Amino acid sequence: MLISQDQVEVYRKEIIGKLGELVRIPSVKESPAAGMPFGLPLATALSWVLGEGARMGFACANVDNYAGHVDFGGGDEIVAVLSHLDVVPVGEGWTYPPFCGEYREGRVYGRGSADNKCSAVAALYSIKLLSDLGVVPRRKIRLIFGTDEENGSSDMPHYFAKMPLPDMAIVPDAGYSITNREKGRLHVRLQAMTPDSAVKLKAGQLVNMVPDLCELTFFAGSPGADPDAGPAAGKVYRGKSWHGAWPKEGVNAAALAMLDMRESGTETHNFLLDFLAAKIGSETDGASLGIACSDSHSGELTLNLGLVDADRPLSKASLDIRYPVTCSSGPILEALSSAAARFGVTIASHSDNPPLFVDEESELVRKLKLAFEKVTGEVARTESMGGRTYASCLQGRGVAFGPGAGEGAHQNDEYVDMDRLMRHLRISTQALYELACAE
Repeated sequence: MLISQDQVEVYRKEIIGKLGELVRIPSVKESPAAGMPFGLPLATALSWVLGEGARMGFACANVDNYAGHVDFGGGDEIVAVLSHLDVVPVGEGWTYPPFCGEYREGRVYGRGSADNKCSAVAALYSIKLLSDLGVVPRRKIRLIFGTDEENGSSDMPHYFAKMPLPDMAIVPDAGYSITNREKGRLHVRLQAMTPDSAVKLKAGQLVNMVPDLCELTFFAGSPGADPDAGPAAGKVYRGKSWHGAWPKEGVNAAALAMLDMRESGTETHNFLLDFLAAKIGSETDGASLGIACSDSHSGELTLNLGLVDADRPLSKASLDIRYPVTCSSGPILEALSSAAARFGVTIASHSDNPPLFVDEESELVRKLKLAFEKVTGEVARTESMGGRTYASCLQGRGVAFGPGAGEGAHQNDEYVDMDRLMRHLRISTQALYELACAE
């Protein structure tokens, strides 16, 4: 069976409308509320997508508002598609309202349109299409919708403590072709006591975003302060936001501020800022820290200075480090701790997600290649990436596969291109057919 473009095009107008509805839910993580571990907007987004699944006639379940699923078919084995409904904060400088969900000239705009709400909506229409065609899966197809992917994926351990791991899974959160290698992700929080700091510096919204705004304040009487500006004077630095997995593509506003202070000879009297300026600055490979490394499978280590909150009496910063699949976090932490200690800075906490590496000869990868090649006529390939997806939670049972249908993830004016999304719908539906329905 080959899914045709005409078969998927039937749903284009409906998908545009539904994606707009989902994008208009401002599902940024908030403080917990009763029965809503990540806040009301995310509980609303999860309720919306499960409601759509039920409207289509499928069985649905909500697991404590951490995640939920929509099921199609029976069978003891599970083929899953994992999408996330949470989005990163919006930042500044948008042309369109961040949660407008507007359709213009072939694109749907809004935060989360590309990352990752288009995948969630497409997954629903993949099983709807198969159901409308009368296909009966021999393996259960389970669409899993999470709500905390952008902040560490704490939703998945809770969900899988109550639900079985899938036998095979697709995570449409990367692009084509098949991402069977994901770098390890190490988040490190640094701190130092800074009671005599001459400056206050604040930058960043999430550790996995390149900060596009940095506010620097000089305390009254400190070098750099304007004596005519009142009790304190300050500056604002603007950079370019980008996904923290590819930090060299952005412009780090905190690095701009530290470079400016360094070039002007400003005394910060702040151990943490001195360390960040000397050992990181605008670097994104960890070279000055002595942690730079690479391999042929996944490329070089990347480092993003995602959060800085320097003040009196305590200063803090958070790093997002993506390390190659053949490396481990131990030597990286040891070198980082040693370099920081020389400046009076300590590692306050860290979290580590080990690398993912799925065999190219597995049934999952082979059938995804088959589906891609059937639909596109192109040769499927495997690749690695610095980004982390839900595949890392699946104990080697899942890979990232599609859609790569939009632009601007973690940036301003995020959008999804509908032609590319409909292409993804066709490929992903073919993939589910090969994995769950074909003999």
